Amino acid sequence: MTLFPTGHATHPQWPMACGLVLAQLRAQMALPDHASAPTLGLLYITDHYAAEARAILDHLQAELPQVADWAGTVGIGVCANNAEYIDEPALSVMLCELPVDQYRVFSGVAPLSSGTGFTPTPPSSTPTRRRPTWPS
Repeated sequence: MTLFPTGHATHPQWPMACGLVLAQLRAQMALPDHASAPTLGLLYITDHYAAEARAILDHLQAELPQVADWAGTVGIGVCANNAEYIDEPALSVMLCELPVDQYRVFSGVAPLSSGTGFTPTPPSSTPTRRRPTWPS
């Protein structure tokens, strides 16, 4: 399994934050153990960028045309690898390389139609669950 590229940044101007995030994503996508052909993008932005959400999404879609689907949310803060951004303009993106038949993007604007659910293909082997061991 490949790792999902991630990027995050804060900046008063969203285009600059997007540029920083895109640089991180592209660098990781070039690594052999990271996804190089992502199909799903997850975009998290703070409320400082809420009014610019459409422009941010349009920009990311234009810069990453191989990503077929996007989902995301707005909150007062976003978390990323070794970082938290609370009450400041910030965004975090994760790119997932998943078979397109293994997920569905839906919302109140584009809800799932009845009968269009899907059943993910079970993994070839079910991992054994281990109980955590605590030091005595």
